[in-house]
Amino acid sequence: MFEFILFLTSFFIVLASSYLLTSVLRVKSFLNSIIFLALISVSQLIISVEILSLLKLVNKTGLLGVNFIILITSWLIWSWNGRPKQDFDEIKNARIKIWQALIRDKILLILFCGFIFSSLINLFLLVSAPTCLGDCLAYHLARVGVWIQNQTLIHYETTCVRQVIFPINSDILLLWPMIFTKKDYLAGFSQYFAYWGNLVVLFALLTHLKLSIRRVLWTLFIFASLPVVILQSSSTQNDLVLGFFLFSSLYLFIKQENKTLIFSAIALSIALGIKSSVFFFLPAIGLVYLLISIKNKGRYFYKPLLIYVSILIPAFIILSSFSYVLNYVNFGNPMGIQSYVQEHAQNSVTYKFFVANLIRYLFSFIDLTGFEVTHNLNFIFLFLKAALFSFFGIKEEYGVIGTELITINTLPSEMFALFGIIGFLVFLPLIFRYGLIRVLHSKNRTFIIGLTGLITVIFLLTISALLGYKVWNLRYLVTAIVLSSPIFALSYTRKRNLFKILICLIALFSYFKVSTCNYLRPIIPTQEGRSIFTSSKNELKCFFDNGAQFCPALSYIKLNAPDNTKIGIIFSEYDLYYPFFEENPTWRISQLNYQDLIRRKNFNAYDFLVISGKEQSIYEYNKEKMSIKSIDFSKIPDNFELVNLNYSQKKPAYYVYKKVHD
Repeated sequence: MFEFILFLTSFFIVLASSYLLTSVLRVKSFLNSIIFLALISVSQLIISVEILSLLKLVNKTGLLGVNFIILITSWLIWSWNGRPKQDFDEIKNARIKIWQALIRDKILLILFCGFIFSSLINLFLLVSAPTCLGDCLAYHLARVGVWIQNQTLIHYETTCVRQVIFPINSDILLLWPMIFTKKDYLAGFSQYFAYWGNLVVLFALLTHLKLSIRRVLWTLFIFASLPVVILQSSSTQNDLVLGFFLFSSLYLFIKQENKTLIFSAIALSIALGIKSSVFFFLPAIGLVYLLISIKNKGRYFYKPLLIYVSILIPAFIILSSFSYVLNYVNFGNPMGIQSYVQEHAQNSVTYKFFVANLIRYLFSFIDLTGFEVTHNLNFIFLFLKAALFSFFGIKEEYGVIGTELITINTLPSEMFALFGIIGFLVFLPLIFRYGLIRVLHSKNRTFIIGLTGLITVIFLLTISALLGYKVWNLRYLVTAIVLSSPIFALSYTRKRNLFKILICLIALFSYFKVSTCNYLRPIIPTQEGRSIFTSSKNELKCFFDNGAQFCPALSYIKLNAPDNTKIGIIFSEYDLYYPFFEENPTWRISQLNYQDLIRRKNFNAYDFLVISGKEQSIYEYNKEKMSIKSIDFSKIPDNFELVNLNYSQKKPAYYVYKKVHD
């Protein structure tokens, strides 16, 4: 409890110092002030952690010390500028307008009730359900565990290259509470805040375009009802986080004021350090910013762009270059180990690969999350898809580098769900009509909204051309739909017609069904009987992966390894590392390449060895692809005894060796 209070202290200090700095800016719009506050808060956290990392002081004492220094500095700046205060009258006026709109349009009132229900359910899941996503347990939280152990963000020896090569800004947000609590029960708070942040930006953009409050609320409620938005808002994914910073940058650029241009550049610079998928959005964002500047400034279109770029470059260096510099120093490539980068990219951009992937991404919009009775539609889905491949003379395996979604998704899982019926019934028609066909022939408001739809169109073209397809790439579309969410405003009508009622019913179904039947964190028990009320933490955390197989091994070590025990784990790229860091924060966990361990012959540096399976599959420096090497158990020294073996015919065994003497 004391550690949680320390985190709250850090949180409110950062909030207070950011509020003081935001007040100094004297921003007229309260919504803009909220966005500036968020950007300043995240910026100071990133800078604080990176400075502490260089000093190897990433711990609660170091972070609280920096927090207090920034708070005192902010207070002095605020005092020297006349102690300005924020005007909260805008909130009161907005609250009155929103209530009046809900009363006048009963469908909006019904959607509002569903929206509040879903948001509260996701908040409950955020604080009560354990982290159970494979990516998070393998590298997001695992790298945070190492950072806390080493008290620095500097690269370290690992058998999961994703822990070191991927951008770090979103994981710094995970690190913040865990520095104090050493637990992951607040790991999803950044996604949940980003969910609300995206709604704030959406509200700000649409009111800036002077749309009616009813149309604005309709847009918010329809966007918030999308299955993947509901599912990700309580998860440890980071697509909504990336969406928030890109969406903030877009909105602030549209405003075309000096202050907003500066913070637009800061928002994009932070986004460049959130997730590698950001680079697939840059062509679309660059084109959209150019069109906005031409529309607003005519032949002087270059002026806002020059201001923007002059801020973006130094902001990127300060806020997001840390991981790219480390990658270049250690691997000779700012994006990371060449074998991993090459395996996930298209080897060559060809017409057939591009068309094949574009077809797959477009068909992924046919999503029926939550409607389990629709499995009989899979035949039609597969037939139409095969017909298109045949029409273009393309083999169905072209462009695929991993698992492909070969059926219509109905599972309420953040790994597979997308946009539900609204995705293909409303979103796709709108982006093609207003984002592609009519975007350059529209009036100012429709032009801006159409440009947001154009972002998704260009993103689909970019990712189809540059990235090999696998089902996990579908989550990148979440960021795209955040940026294109204003397009839903064009589907609103004041009349209570059949279409409006149908969309309302679909949204309500999503609000209630998807939020309570979340496959990874179910409130209503699944067919297997799992729920957050009836299943143990480990059952929820590890059921979907081979992680459940290491539970007995971890339990054995928990009972037999005292504090400060040195444990070497010989895992592969896609094993789940984090539970070992979580179990006892005092343990010294080392991730070992078995071949290097044999070569160095430093077995005695460890008290326990935990080996996953009989092979180790990892990405190595200067290798063209993932290397798979057998574990030669005969080379383990005699002073290590096999004390625990958890074996399954279907999944890898986990071997635990204990050092019995030096």
